[in-house]
Parts: sequence; C-alpha cells; structure tokens
Amino acid sequence: MKEYVFSIIMAVYNVSQYLDEAVESLLTQTFPFEKVQLILVDDGSTDGSGDICDHWKKKNPENIITLHKENGGQA
Repeated sequence: MKEYVFSIIMAVYNVSQYLDEAVESLLTQTFPFEKVQLILVDDGSTDGSGDICDHWKKKNPENIITLHKENGGQA
C-alpha cells in the first residue's frame, strides 16, 4: 500500500461548475501530488459532480478515491 504524507477529504454536492478547478488547484500546488491522497465524497449530487469525481479518479487512480453515497443532508 502506498504511503501518503496526508489525505484531503473533499465533500462534493452539486458543485460541477467548480469541481475541476478545485481538483486542478490541488494538482498544481508546490507540494508533490503523488504524496497526497484525495478522497472525493459525492453526497448524492444530481448535477453530474459524481461523474466528474470518477473522471479524476481515472486520471489519478493511485492518489484519488471516489465514494458515492445517498445524500445525507448537512453534517
């Protein structure tokens, strides 16, 4: 199992217009992304955000985990 320096958990709910920009900003940080685990938690989005999460996982399968769940409302 790959060891990461830290993990980022990103809650995702109907943010399709911002999601690519958010993930790209993590990829372009000066800290190497290969040392980061990104966990995208799709909380039952209805705007295609879940598909965008899956797209990023396919591009970075070593570092990105995508979880899809039924909408649970506010934390």
